Amino acid sequence: MQHKINSSERGAALASVMVVVLALATLSATLLVQVGASTREERNARELETARLVSEAGLNAAFANMQAGLATDLGSENYKVSFGGGEFYVETEDMGSGSTRLVAMGEAAGRRVMSEMVVKEVTTADPSYGVFGDEQLQIDSNAFIDSYKSSLGTYESQATNKNGNDTWANEKGDVGSNANIYVSQNSGIHGNATPGVSKSVVLSGSAQIAGSTLPAKTAFVMPTLAVPSASSMSGDMLINGTQSLGPGVYYLNSLTLKSNSQLNVTGPVTFIVGSLELKSNSKLLIDAAGGGAEFFVHGDFELQSNTLLAATDYNPKNLAVNLKGNNVIDPSVDVDIDEDLEIGFNSNSKMYGTLFAPKALIEIRSNFELYGSLMARRLMVSSNSMIHYDESLSETDEEEEIVYEVVGWRSVPVLN
Repeated sequence: MQHKINSSERGAALASVMVVVLALATLSATLLVQVGASTREERNARELETARLVSEAGLNAAFANMQAGLATDLGSENYKVSFGGGEFYVETEDMGSGSTRLVAMGEAAGRRVMSEMVVKEVTTADPSYGVFGDEQLQIDSNAFIDSYKSSLGTYESQATNKNGNDTWANEKGDVGSNANIYVSQNSGIHGNATPGVSKSVVLSGSAQIAGSTLPAKTAFVMPTLAVPSASSMSGDMLINGTQSLGPGVYYLNSLTLKSNSQLNVTGPVTFIVGSLELKSNSKLLIDAAGGGAEFFVHGDFELQSNTLLAATDYNPKNLAVNLKGNNVIDPSVDVDIDEDLEIGFNSNSKMYGTLFAPKALIEIRSNFELYGSLMARRLMVSSNSMIHYDESLSETDEEEEIVYEVVGWRSVPVLN
């Protein structure tokens, strides 16, 4: 028997169909919105990436021009340079002391990205930083770093720039690390502060940095330290009063200057020693008329309060101190500057030369003053210490071609 469908059944069926249709429509609309949003996000990402590539192409073009001695300002905001489906312009800012800032604005499909590069004039000579802490660089309150050029005279004759209580010579006192750089309040760095790749400079209080704080583009590789071989050391040398040494090579278990003593050394001279210690108020001076002095220290190195380690002409090129000790994994090795400060004596020690400690943690204590350069595995520069980088350490023949190194790079989207 055939069943007849009445009006109430037809209404119920129609309502069920409408519910299904509405559910399907809602689902379709949701899917369309999601697909549309995903498509827009992908398109936005592609457009931003294109703009970034265009801006970085502008930077590369400007940097290539700089290396070739050509103009680095490319195009302008009103007259951009077309490239790869987009356009860019590059502006140049002279930051002084051999550093240059290049800023490129790239645009594609209505998206804009600003890319920034800081470069500096460099040479193949070491060091390329005035101060470098490979794994750690911490600069405490009231520490001070600048530069001067010993070939032009004394530091004091060049420290003629003033701003309030701040007095400095030149602004090539560049500091660097392959890690973050921490700079505490009231510290002053007259130069660039270049942290490691993707790292940053962490400032606190009123710390000031004259140059760039952009991260490095590539990691800095610490130079290796080759220590002259010695079959055996020849005992301990204890200096009491005033004594002299002539040129030559000295292999010693230890070299110690007692308090208020002075050692006068005629260069050229090389010391390979187990330890080097200058006790309070002592002086180690090198007559570098015939050649400078180089120290290779296997273990302890100490400069106590009011000591002086320098050539008699105060030229940092004439004195190099290289520390082999590794007190990072062997805390018994004492690499210390002004340890008398721990028991309340004034420090005021000075060194004119280069200090290189690729495996050591060095803490520069308060009031220590270095003229030259300092590189270490880990470095802590304490309050009121001063480091004056000697630019003459990297001087080259004026006829040599100028070379530029990228010390910082970043790209950031620009909101329209």
